[in-house]
Amino acid sequence: MPSTRWVIINNLLTIISGNLEIAERREAPDGAVALALFDSDPFRIDLLLTDIVMPGMNGRQLADELLHRQPSLKVLFMTGYSRNAIVHQGRLDPGVSLLQKPLTQVILATKIRDILDRPQTAI
Repeated sequence: MPSTRWVIINNLLTIISGNLEIAERREAPDGAVALALFDSDPFRIDLLLTDIVMPGMNGRQLADELLHRQPSLKVLFMTGYSRNAIVHQGRLDPGVSLLQKPLTQVILATKIRDILDRPQTAI
């Protein structure tokens, strides 16, 4: 199983699961700090796990900015709101990878594995 480097935004969850081997994890309290962290020491991110609604820059804006810096980035959004509410407010396009909170570690780990195993597509 390949190791994974990822960034967790907005202190979402820590995954402790046999489904993923995490080589490196970097965390940031918000989108601006995440971008500054990446820009100060560019590193390859296999997966960006971010909440959609955050103070300041939202998760979609963060993903767009990081995709400019690393086009191969895979993104998983999370939210406590319904998918319908998020899409209709224009915060997210239909068809993107989205999990609704609350969720179990198994659901999260399974979704992460699914995203990492699929070919890259635009979010």
